[in-house]
Amino acid sequence: MIHSAQLFETLTGSLGEEVVEVQQLSSGMGSILYRITCRRSQYFAKVSNVDSAFIVDAEYRGLKLLGSTGSVHIPASLKLTTQGSIKILTMEFIQKVNPSHEGWQNLGESLANLHRYGSDHFGDVEDNYLGELPQSNTSNRDWAAFYRDQRIHAQVMMAKRNGYLGMDEVALAEMMYRRFDGLFKHITPSLIHGDLWNGNVVFREASEPVLIDPSAYFGDRELDLAMSRLFGGFPNTFYKTYEANFPLYPGWEERLPLYQLYYLLVHLNLFGRAYYSPVMRIISRYV
Repeated sequence: MIHSAQLFETLTGSLGEEVVEVQQLSSGMGSILYRITCRRSQYFAKVSNVDSAFIVDAEYRGLKLLGSTGSVHIPASLKLTTQGSIKILTMEFIQKVNPSHEGWQNLGESLANLHRYGSDHFGDVEDNYLGELPQSNTSNRDWAAFYRDQRIHAQVMMAKRNGYLGMDEVALAEMMYRRFDGLFKHITPSLIHGDLWNGNVVFREASEPVLIDPSAYFGDRELDLAMSRLFGGFPNTFYKTYEANFPLYPGWEERLPLYQLYYLLVHLNLFGRAYYSPVMRIISRYV
């Protein structure tokens, strides 16, 4: 990890302002988050270690990709700096405020607009990460195959290697895959945030949502909605506004648990057996 003196010097050069204070806020996923105070403004800085430099690099690319659409707000003053083998991602410091009713409406509308950005394939030009787990984005025009191989089965086999799933559970998952072709018909690629839960939306002002920490690629837009309903969910205002701007296709309720399965498998691999039961409930439902 970078030393304090190096961090002050690197950030002063990168930001073009004299750094007067560096306060560590948190650490995890191979990086440390700092609050940077300069004489005129404040910033967040995420500093990787050597092993997590690729994760920080992928986060920067994902934010730039989302921001390039002009449909959603991302943090301002976004910059990626390299210090040897370490990456430093800096962005504006956002003092979180409680969102208003209008704020959730704006999030629903802006997410719908983001999802209108499409592609002729699923995936992306580069792989990225969900949390600290690698996420393959090899291009594929068949969504059922992409979601089966690069999302669900990749996590199932990781869970087997980690000792969370056995051969019987893997066999059930493989039986579940037989339903994918029928359930995932007529899916078109949309640019998605990829990890849309409450912790990855902050409000710069009560009515201005800002997206952070994406795992962006071109996939089924229902994944963002499915993830948003896990771990507390968003207010109903958000879903109503999204639906009014970009209605979901018939059958989304039947697909929703399968999309939540991916995120639950990721949590199983990251955090352990507490997620085994919800994972197996979904797999058993579709066997």
